[in-house]
Amino acid sequence: MSRPAVLTDPAWKANAVDAIERIVRRDGVVTSEDLRKEITAPEHANQIGAAFLAASRRHLIVATGYRASRDRSRRHGVIRTWALHPEAGGAH
Repeated sequence: MSRPAVLTDPAWKANAVDAIERIVRRDGVVTSEDLRKEITAPEHANQIGAAFLAASRRHLIVATGYRASRDRSRRHGVIRTWALHPEAGGAH
């Protein structure tokens, strides 16, 4: 028997990708922590990674490295940092 699909808000990912682009254009770098501060939490935590993957596939962001999390609940766990993709150009 297969598992039931997770019911999610289809607009959440699109809003998240827009927020990722807005943050990286404003701050020069973006992390999942930045996204969580900017928009409401998704119905499922995996949606955050899916939003970053979508932004990357659209050539809006590019992975630049890792840093320690500043979120106390993550206890300095490692998170990925992203910068504006060279193909994304200037502000829209």
